[in-house]
Amino acid sequence: MILFIRLLLLFIKKANIMLDRYKDFINQQISDNRDQKLLLAVSGGVDSMVMLDLSIKANLSIAVAHVNHGMRGSDSNADEILVRDICAEYGIVFHSYSLNANVKSLKNFQGRARDVRYRWWNELCDVEGYSYVLTAHHSNDSVETFLLNLTRGSGIRGLSSIPSVNQNILRPLSGFTKNQVLAYADLHHIGYREDNSNQESKYKRNEIRNKWIPFLKSSDPNIEKAISKSIANLTKEQALLNSLVRDIISKNSLINKFGYQLIKLDELINNYNIDMSQLLYQFFSGYGFTEDNCKKCLTAKVGSEFHSETHDLLKDRGNIILRRKNEFKPLELEVNDFGVYQIDSNTQLHVNKDFSQEGLVVNGLQFPFTVRHKRAGDSFCPSGMQGATQKLKDFLTNAKLDKWSKQNTLVVEHNSTIVAILPFRVAYGYNENSNNSKVNISIHYC
Repeated sequence: MILFIRLLLLFIKKANIMLDRYKDFINQQISDNRDQKLLLAVSGGVDSMVMLDLSIKANLSIAVAHVNHGMRGSDSNADEILVRDICAEYGIVFHSYSLNANVKSLKNFQGRARDVRYRWWNELCDVEGYSYVLTAHHSNDSVETFLLNLTRGSGIRGLSSIPSVNQNILRPLSGFTKNQVLAYADLHHIGYREDNSNQESKYKRNEIRNKWIPFLKSSDPNIEKAISKSIANLTKEQALLNSLVRDIISKNSLINKFGYQLIKLDELINNYNIDMSQLLYQFFSGYGFTEDNCKKCLTAKVGSEFHSETHDLLKDRGNIILRRKNEFKPLELEVNDFGVYQIDSNTQLHVNKDFSQEGLVVNGLQFPFTVRHKRAGDSFCPSGMQGATQKLKDFLTNAKLDKWSKQNTLVVEHNSTIVAILPFRVAYGYNENSNNSKVNISIHYC
């Protein structure tokens, strides 16, 4: 009896330690977590239900997102009902999303479903103001991912651990094993749903979990620990590689006048005798681009574009240009006074009378005036051309601008006359010092 009580107390102590470690992780990653709204991805399985329970006990400000994959009929609906009911019991905001038939019929269902989940979570964050998404990956998932990516011929990046922090995605259970998660669920009588399809080997990951790992453990009971150690070492090596790659890129790139990062591809090729597609992949994968994107970008024609969920790449003359994805909306802004004007989420227009600051000084310009994107047929009289008129299209071509910069060129217009091209040139007659009004105009990128 005494032994039983001791074991029970030890079990309870371990459960409390798990909650403390969970809180420590959250506090380390989100210093002001009491003021942050967190979105938990909860499937109804044991891992995510334990994460939900820990989050409730940690008094976090949470909402729940559940994806109904619809692949198991009434069982899938029962998963959603369980999660919905728990949220109702604790007064937690509940979001649900059902996959459409098109996704369910795809050959690579798991991969496409994952893409849909992450896209939906990010949309919820944008609309509802959630700061982070929490998923319930634990350390055993990293072992499965290691073996899965090994079959795909992955390099260090693919064999490294699933990161516990990746931009706005947090994985607070990554330091716990599956057994620890199950023990916590048993101790606290946490209800959860068993996905019977996990016992089938239809999908490669399930085959690895149900067949490969038990076979390896039959030969070496400590194989998971050994693989976890290898993953930890590879993760450290990947971090070192990331640092070296960032250093190489920073020495061979610049931020252009439009706030885009311009990577000097020709200089990289001339200065470094390495596999250039791998160098680019190590850098651009951090922005969501694939290894195939990077290989194709090397040989693509000037003007070719590549797109990830968050960023765009442009192949230019001897360069590759990177920018954040931002939907283009033609601008026409009336400026009535000095100040700061928000053009879009990434761009500000500064109109001031401090001529010591960087900017384009337009002499003789009076309020109000208009700042707008260029239009087909625009022309103006560039300073330095003695009043000769030039088509704006020709001016930008002579400036050897890439197509993104051309598209985003802004003109300053007063009384239907273009008086400046931002940030390049003022028009003839507006560049000479005078006692008339002066305006310093500049573009700033956040």
